[in-house]
This record gives sequence, C-alpha cells and structure tokens, in this order.
Amino acid sequence: MKNNWFLLFIFFFISINSFSQDTIIKYNGATIIAKVTEITQKEVKYKRVDLIDGPVYVENKSEVKLIIFYNGVKEYFGRSTLVNPKNNNSPTTDSINTNVASLNKIEERGKYLFYHQKLINERELNSILMNTNDTQLMMLVAKEKKTRNSKYLWLGMFPCVIASAVLIHNINYLTGPANVDKLNDAYVTLAITTIGVVLFPSIGANGNDKHRQIKKEAIKLYNQKY
Repeated sequence: MKNNWFLLFIFFFISINSFSQDTIIKYNGATIIAKVTEITQKEVKYKRVDLIDGPVYVENKSEVKLIIFYNGVKEYFGRSTLVNPKNNNSPTTDSINTNVASLNKIEERGKYLFYHQKLINERELNSILMNTNDTQLMMLVAKEKKTRNSKYLWLGMFPCVIASAVLIHNINYLTGPANVDKLNDAYVTLAITTIGVVLFPSIGANGNDKHRQIKKEAIKLYNQKY
C-alpha cells in the first residue's frame, strides 16, 4: 500500500512538471521549451525541462520576443503587454512557429510598411533586406536605389512651364525682319520646353511605377524566404 502511494506521488509530481513548461520565443524564430526561473531588467533565466536540476541558462532580454507561461499567459517584451488567453491550453509547437513566422513578415498596409508590428521607412526596409546577405535581395535593393531618384523627375516639368511662359511672352515682342533669327530660336526653345512639360511627368510616373514594383518584389521574396 505504501508503495502505491509513493508511486502515485511520483506520478503526480511528474504530471505537474510536465504541465509547468514555459515557452520562450526569440526574435530569430527559435523556440525554447523551458521553466523560466527569473526575469531581470536585461536577462531571462531558465532551466531546461529535460534537465530541471541542471544549470540555469540565460538569454538576453533584447533577443526574446515573448514568453508563453505554463498557464497560457503571454508576456510580450518591448511592448510590456500581458495577454490572457480564452483558455489555458498550452499552444502547440506548430502554432508557435506559425505566430513567429508571421511576426517576421514585412507587411504592406496601404503606403505604409510594418515589421514586427512597428512602422518602418524605406531606409529601414533596405537595411532589413541587406542584413539577410541574400544575393537576390541585395540586387533588388541596388535596383531600387537606381529608380528612387527617377520618380522625382516629374518636378522638371515646372522649370519647363516657366520657361515656356517666358518664351511665349517674349515671342509677342519679336516682330520685324531684324528679329527673325531670334524668333526662330525662341520657337525652337519653346518646342523643347513644351516637350519637357509632357516628358518629365511621364518619366517620373514610369520611375515611380518601377520603384514600387521592385520594392514589392523584394518584400515578396523576403517574406517567402524568411
């Protein structure tokens, strides 16, 4: 009878330990099943569940995205938010990996970009892409930089409009045989500036389209690979 109680106690102790596992999810996507022992200002300390009497392991808090505690409570680092789930069922490894993968995606919300739920600009986007050291992504970043300035070429329309207005005004005063050469030069210049008024917006729009297309292609490729 005593042996039965002893075995029952051991079984109860093992059962408690098996359901007291915490899940540490890092920014790089790594998942650690552990028992968190302490959270300091800069570190997360834990023990391995398969070596509960072993040494204490330490992770830099800046590298930890969130901890899912054994009771289902989630603590997101950086946002300092506690989320109570609807039930206390521990998440599966597959669901954890899916959530982490979605956090690593670059999201397009209209004209805005988000990474790890934070708003980023194009410079930060290029930095994320370059840090992968992926040849395809680095080539797309280089192409994007080349097309970046071309999207602003439409601004060249304004000097052309001003020049055309001035030329039209001057042509009205260039009359008589003595001003024939000046008048011809004015017409030629006016034709060039008129072409500029039409051409610059077209080039700018084309550059803007290429810039957006390359950026979308780079984001799509990043999200597929990482």
